[in-house]
Amino acid sequence: MSDLLHLEKLKKFKEQRAKERLERLKTLDPQRLQTRVNDLRVKKENNNGRLIHNEQRLLQNLEKDLESITKHNLNTNNEAEDGDLQQEQEISEVKLGRKSVFYDPEWNPIGLPPKGFTNLEYNSIIHNTEYDALDIPLPSEPQPKFYKLRQFETTYEAEANIKPLKTANFVPSIVRQKRKLGDI
Repeated sequence: MSDLLHLEKLKKFKEQRAKERLERLKTLDPQRLQTRVNDLRVKKENNNGRLIHNEQRLLQNLEKDLESITKHNLNTNNEAEDGDLQQEQEISEVKLGRKSVFYDPEWNPIGLPPKGFTNLEYNSIIHNTEYDALDIPLPSEPQPKFYKLRQFETTYEAEANIKPLKTANFVPSIVRQKRKLGDI
């Protein structure tokens, strides 16, 4: 009796692990898996058919995951369509260029928006801030002490302290010997 309960629990456990594995495989990108497998195969060929034990195990697991993805048809076309839409949006965002709201000649010369923002075309009539800045009243309170640091310019003046050089210390020994002999 206990053997039957043990077998049923084991069977349920295996089913649960298989479901969890399929859920994990749904999140994986098959193209990325394929590139990793290809990289490991190339490395194996370059090392005369040998891989480190961990790399060999990784290669086997990746191949097994790829087989499961193709077997269970987990590679949905929705991801590919989403990728195509993102590429189209990026292309249209690049087309705006200098007309983009996010364009800056130094910081963002292409005019790409930050992640999570949509790119908009710059409209000088709507985005003209000159008139808006004139309507802002200035504060009537005195400036805080840290408002602006005053810079002090310091100049240093001194006379040049010139000491006469004793050239005897810098004369090479060969020249000194020739001077003693009277050749120079």
